[in-house]
Amino acid sequence: MDVLRLDLPDQGLKWRLHLDITALLLAHHLGILPIVEQAFAPLHIPAALIPAMIGMLDRLQHHQPARLQMYQQIVDLVQQGHCQVEEGKLTPAYENIRLVEELGAEWVTFFEGARANSGYLVHFLPLQKRDLSGPPTALPEEAFQYVVNCRAIVETLYQQGPLSAEDYGRALRALGQARHLNETELCNSLKDQLVGIAKVLAKRHTDAIESNSGGEEIFSEPGKAGNWLLEWALNLCRVAPSLPDTIAEFVALLTRLVEAWPFMGSVCKPIVQGFAEELPVSYIQPFWSLLVRLRAA
Repeated sequence: MDVLRLDLPDQGLKWRLHLDITALLLAHHLGILPIVEQAFAPLHIPAALIPAMIGMLDRLQHHQPARLQMYQQIVDLVQQGHCQVEEGKLTPAYENIRLVEELGAEWVTFFEGARANSGYLVHFLPLQKRDLSGPPTALPEEAFQYVVNCRAIVETLYQQGPLSAEDYGRALRALGQARHLNETELCNSLKDQLVGIAKVLAKRHTDAIESNSGGEEIFSEPGKAGNWLLEWALNLCRVAPSLPDTIAEFVALLTRLVEAWPFMGSVCKPIVQGFAEELPVSYIQPFWSLLVRLRAA
């Protein structure tokens, strides 16, 4: 094995060594940084180096570290044989096409597997179509014999004995709002989550701009991400009982999204302008109020 030898005197060298970020990382990678520092101290580095490295470290870290632990636990359970990976597929002859359109082929595959084996499919309740426009209409009558949420699993484990009172309380705290929400509660919860997504996108968009790089692929064209948020917002508000209620909720949610991610203003402006010009006069007031705010931003 080749060994890197540096015969540097303990004293005597009076050089002023300036390291850019590449030189610093390379010296660390080669394991000679302590030697260089001892021979040429103090080392001179750019003023922006430390903030840049902190930013690099922040981007390398997962934004939800608890999820990494859960993923690792799932991998461990699979390797130990306590958890089995199911890779079922729907047959081409499957008849309930509307259910597939409403909930997706993957969901229907697991549902049919649970029904065929007298098991359970664990999912968020109440069920919603993929476009969040309301509950599915094509479910079989007996569907909810086979579909449960995490809260039901915890309750059953506690009532049947395997789960202690302490673990039961801890599980409920971890689940938070994983319970049977009514439609209004579910929509409000999803709206809050949508605003949370906008805040995450805002931070990553800012980081991508400041680093003078495209960053993640989604920020090569941030307008696409904005349009996705806009579409999801509209679908969430379509469940309101009347058109005026839908408009009021949609404008309120757009306002929150723009506050969370100011870039959304440029995405929303042409849509809001179109609604303000094309809808009947009795419906346009909320859109004009928002449009004035967007133009002033």
